[in-house]
Amino acid sequence: MEPRQPSQTLYSNFHREAYDFQSLEESKLHQKDFEDNRRTSKETKNFGPSVGAQYHLQKKIPVLGNQTFQLRILQENLAELIINGVLEVKDIVHYTVDEDGELSFTLSEKTNMILKRFRTKLLAATYCPKTDRSSIIVQPPLPMKLSLHLKRLL
Repeated sequence: MEPRQPSQTLYSNFHREAYDFQSLEESKLHQKDFEDNRRTSKETKNFGPSVGAQYHLQKKIPVLGNQTFQLRILQENLAELIINGVLEVKDIVHYTVDEDGELSFTLSEKTNMILKRFRTKLLAATYCPKTDRSSIIVQPPLPMKLSLHLKRLL
């Protein structure tokens, strides 16, 4: 099996509506791949955020304007990412966290299409257990990278 490339995910609309781009059944197929990879790596529960944690950031992004980022940890290695603003994404993401806080995750095809339409990329994600913050590195449609630090709400 070839190693997975790190990828990223964004979410929008904090409402509890049905996901129009990825069913939970499809999500479970992705989870199996993550579980297979996790068996060969160290346990992530010591390095990642706790189940039930919620993170939030409101930020003005060049070209995109005001964006709200929300991350909710649903289960160990399963999160919901929501982004509201001009760029609207809502996705369920399977992730792993290594001992350095680096996250590996996969975005749904629909989320990747939305990001591509806005010429925006999610380059990386991290979690710091000391500060209990999640961070993502975003490349908006400009030759620059932004490091966004989401603060914990719950």
